[in-house]
Amino acid sequence: MLINVQPPQGVFEDLTDLDAGPKWVRGDKVRFHLGRLRKLGGWERVSTSTFLGKCRHILTFQDLGLHQNIWLGTHLKAYGFRDSFVDVTPLDESGTYGANPLRTNTIGTSTMRVTDTSHARAVGDYVIIGGGPFTVDGVTIANGEYTVLSIDDANNFRIQGTGSAIAGNTAGGGAGVTFQYLLSILVEYATFSGGW
Repeated sequence: MLINVQPPQGVFEDLTDLDAGPKWVRGDKVRFHLGRLRKLGGWERVSTSTFLGKCRHILTFQDLGLHQNIWLGTHLKAYGFRDSFVDVTPLDESGTYGANPLRTNTIGTSTMRVTDTSHARAVGDYVIIGGGPFTVDGVTIANGEYTVLSIDDANNFRIQGTGSAIAGNTAGGGAGVTFQYLLSILVEYATFSGGW
């Protein structure tokens, strides 16, 4: 004869198996729903999109429309997330470069030197170029985001274009090259030092 045993909700780990009587004494990855024991559903991937950098901080919040939102900051960028990651990195500076700010490098290379007086960029910073696309001496700079590859001096830095320079050391771009400098990147690895 079968007897229907209905132990009460909850896991009672403070008692021995014998002292607990008809109660749950052990459980892992379970919950109680409507008085009955149910296994947890587990993790579910929310999105397949990715972000750049090592995550340094995550902030979750609910807006006035009751939508769940996530803000996260990496050492490279800041992102907002609802259904996918959106780059919300603040701008440091924006404007239009002077005449012919793009100059190719040596023959056969695809890097482009960008001239901007006192640009204050660092290697790894992000630059958004607009107003194009621009083709100078066989190297094309399309509208979009670029990473600063190297710093020549306080007024010049280099980005990666497509194609290859034919003559080399040729300036171009005209007067309509616009830019947006994203906030400078942070250090990838934290360092600690002892005081005295």
